[in-house]
Amino acid sequence: MSLLLDLICAVLLILFVFIGYYRGFAKFAVLLIASFISAAIAFVLADVTAGNVYEKYVQKKMTNGIESAVKVIDVTKEVNDRLKQMGLSIKVTADEIKTAFNKTSVPSESIRDLLVSHGLDTESAHDAAGDIFNDVKAAVQERAGMSFDSSVMNKLASKAVSSFDEKASVIFYALSRDDSAYAAEILEKELVRKAFITLLKIVLFLIFYIVFELGFRLIIFMAGLIPGNRISPGMRIGGACLGAVKGAAYCMILAYYASALVAMMGETNSLISLRDCHDTLIFRLFFDIFY
Repeated sequence: MSLLLDLICAVLLILFVFIGYYRGFAKFAVLLIASFISAAIAFVLADVTAGNVYEKYVQKKMTNGIESAVKVIDVTKEVNDRLKQMGLSIKVTADEIKTAFNKTSVPSESIRDLLVSHGLDTESAHDAAGDIFNDVKAAVQERAGMSFDSSVMNKLASKAVSSFDEKASVIFYALSRDDSAYAAEILEKELVRKAFITLLKIVLFLIFYIVFELGFRLIIFMAGLIPGNRISPGMRIGGACLGAVKGAAYCMILAYYASALVAMMGETNSLISLRDCHDTLIFRLFFDIFY
């Protein structure tokens, strides 16, 4: 992935340098101004509209998909099954599980404290809690993943529900509630919403940019604002320099949205990670500004 990011940036730079050289300074300058204006408008509109688009067209379906997974996951049963398999004569209730988990506590520590309250010594409770947490985590991941196969959005929700490394406390808190709709709302808000809105911003930016870029180019063409075809060698060199500027600007946009994805999706995603970014030239130039 790191090589791909650098390759994309290199292709952008080389491509726009050649385009600038071919068109010359004057012609490329006019189109470059149109591109910058289009990018600025697209960035603002994408930032303003992404949240509204998500709430109107995506949020309800996403929440319903998560709720369907929550309904097949019984944390109390999972914990008790693991306790029985470990040969421990301890059985916890749904109310105890509900009381044990909250949004800030580490789930394995909550399980340990719960086992201690049932008479298990601290050391044994610590060891058992770690095993139980890993077993329950695996079971929840498997069952959540099996519940999300109908659409791309539900697969994203499945990945979010399965992202235990950074959000374990929130996930266990939500799954321990006795209201699946409430649990789904928590998971949607804490795990899915920001990542999906970020993806929407990228898609909307591309759509708005293309629309405005084509619109401005049409206006420029119809108004006859593009200079003639006679281009001197000096103008070609100037155009190539402007091409490098435009290519760098595109690399900055790529870095901004890629860093936003890293920040929103965390280190558990398979699309792009902070390690990928650290290994790129673009990171050293732009990522440390945006991330």
